[in-house]
Amino acid sequence: RTPQDPVPILYLVTWEEERVLREVESAAVQRRAMCLVWTETEGLRNVALPKEQEDRRAREPAAVLARVQRDSKPAVYVLVDFHPYMEQPAIRRRLRDLAHELVASNKTLIIVSPRLVLPFELQKEVKVIDVPLPSRDELDQHLDAIHARLEEKREVPVRLDRRQRDELIRSAQGMTLQEFEQALALAVVRTRAIDAEVIPFVLKEKEQIVRKSTALECVSWERGFEAVGGLDQLKGWLTARKDAFGAEARNFGLPAPRGLCLIGVQGCGKSLSAKAVARFYRVPLLRLDVGRLFAG
Repeated sequence: RTPQDPVPILYLVTWEEERVLREVESAAVQRRAMCLVWTETEGLRNVALPKEQEDRRAREPAAVLARVQRDSKPAVYVLVDFHPYMEQPAIRRRLRDLAHELVASNKTLIIVSPRLVLPFELQKEVKVIDVPLPSRDELDQHLDAIHARLEEKREVPVRLDRRQRDELIRSAQGMTLQEFEQALALAVVRTRAIDAEVIPFVLKEKEQIVRKSTALECVSWERGFEAVGGLDQLKGWLTARKDAFGAEARNFGLPAPRGLCLIGVQGCGKSLSAKAVARFYRVPLLRLDVGRLFAG
């Protein structure tokens, strides 16, 4: 926190607790501050001493806020899944009091939750940050970590060339690190290796994630451009740009195509072309139902 950003309470909206906790712990180390994590099941614990419980009495929400208020040492306090308690009047008031005191302190309070529950009274005291999904580089690094673990166990071989690895990472974009790892684990059960055969499994797992949405639908299609008659200029344009999604193009500085607008009368092949493009590029095809989007 800097004088230009005197917000002592941060609210991180994310499903990825482990990833966020690693980043918060790293930031706390740089600040030479303790990193204390609270959960309702374990109470307050010091991340640097995982086997020791910091304070058994600070298991109740009000008790942990009182502990934060009492402490004078530099520290970052992370409250995981604290959102159900923020609607309670006593907790709301204590958070407001705490926010005013923390501005002039060397302590920071971070709330981590997959849901945003922010009462009106706390809107000026709390800064909300939507934690983005892992970037391409983060997915790539996580794949390296998985590869290292598998090599150490010598149980599952990893056989991916540069192009296949790039395609696997592209297929996993939009997933959390945990979802990516689970998808690989499910694929390995069948393939007994991490190779080009796991890419369809990752795409299939992404379909399951999309199915939980009310406005998006994953469209399955097993055929490519051979099912599309004519449209030779469109096929040539798409074929010429296929390599623009690869690592070599990114390293060269070539921007990836952002989109394609297909306009025409009914029955001219727009939907069929969209399905063929998804199959050709080996990426998921998502359909947005505008009617559901604007429904009550």
